[in-house]
Amino acid sequence: MHTADDRSTVNMISAINGWGLSFFALIDGRCNTGTYTEFYDKLLAEVGGPVFLIVDNAGYHRSKTLQQHLAGKDGQLRILRLPPYSPELNPDELV
Repeated sequence: MHTADDRSTVNMISAINGWGLSFFALIDGRCNTGTYTEFYDKLLAEVGGPVFLIVDNAGYHRSKTLQQHLAGKDGQLRILRLPPYSPELNPDELV
């Protein structure tokens, strides 16, 4: 049972493909590079690749760890960044 003093956070990571199909994961706690690389790997396995992700400018989307992880995917998983603060360009914000 949770009380008013309990501090818990649940975040959702989601992706939408060109046909409107949604993929998502619920994260207990804060999102970080590890939670995103795990989600990306599951998404790539589900879709079968290649995957092009359009992401915002959150720090975990720009981290060196993520860049190294992507380098090991042989181009099957690519990240494209939106301009800074442009939620109107990100349909995933509606999820």
